Amino acid sequence: MIRGVVAGVLVASLGMSGCSRKDGLTEGPRLTDTGWFTDTADLVGEDCRYRLVTTLPEDGATGWYWRDPLTMYVSTASADRYETYLVDGSGVRLPTVPVWTDDGLSATLSVDGGLDADESYAWHIRDCLEERVLSFSTSDLGAPLVGGATSVKGNTYVLDLASADWVQPAGLGPVLALYFDTPILLGVENATASVLEFIGAPGAAAASGGLMQDREASTWDFGEASFSESPYFEASVDEVVFAFQGTTVPVSSFRLTGTFAADGSSLGGVRLGGLADTRQLGALLGDPDNESALCDYAETLGLACDPCDDGEVFCMVLSVENVTAQQAEGLELVRR
Repeated sequence: MIRGVVAGVLVASLGMSGCSRKDGLTEGPRLTDTGWFTDTADLVGEDCRYRLVTTLPEDGATGWYWRDPLTMYVSTASADRYETYLVDGSGVRLPTVPVWTDDGLSATLSVDGGLDADESYAWHIRDCLEERVLSFSTSDLGAPLVGGATSVKGNTYVLDLASADWVQPAGLGPVLALYFDTPILLGVENATASVLEFIGAPGAAAASGGLMQDREASTWDFGEASFSESPYFEASVDEVVFAFQGTTVPVSSFRLTGTFAADGSSLGGVRLGGLADTRQLGALLGDPDNESALCDYAETLGLACDPCDDGEVFCMVLSVENVTAQQAEGLELVRR
């Protein structure tokens, strides 16, 4: 009789273990739930191996840029041991897909349609121990331009590179930022619902004490860029020339991305970069006649220069993030 009862319990348990999931985070009972078996591949408590380590953004973050990826970092690689999804401020679960890196230790959450401006989100992540719900909100960047795409035509913006994050060259970026003393002006020469045209130029101090275009320097023509993702933009130009305390630095394959504020008065989330020719930067190190001065110094930091467009190994990747820009009222760039 006892043997029959045990057999019946096993049959019932096996039947329950086949229950399908009712949602993304809850599953039917398994044999391990009875306590008779130990799933050593998915231990719990302090022995749990598949754990969430951290996220970007962190719980409680505000002002998150709508184009920045949501990234989760985990302790052990095994994509099927983690579950994640996103809920907006209205309680709607959004279509998302985690995209894992090759090493399996981090994943970005691809959100269908992207994040909205000025919105609150709840990010659900479950590992082998628990489910965590992280709250964050986005900044107001990403809202449609109030006057439409054409409303920014003729505007000129002053890029604030001094307060930005100089990410590359690694270890040298912050040092270069200290010597960067020439304002960068970005003008919208034309804007339609589908196309955006920028020109850029270095700025100079005006006699009135304000800012003006440096009429001695050539402008940079970014050409036509798609504006189909307005208010977000991506633009590029073959070369710009930066100045570091009077020392000129050509930056080739220059790329610029960012977002217009809804009222067009500013830019945010701007990233820029390219391949910087360091041959003239020896002056910053007290060795103006040595074209390899910066590369030699970089080598002491464990860094290496890359080939420039002419094949000479004097270039380094330049990358600047979190750049902001305010509109310069009454200033319109002129091609030179």
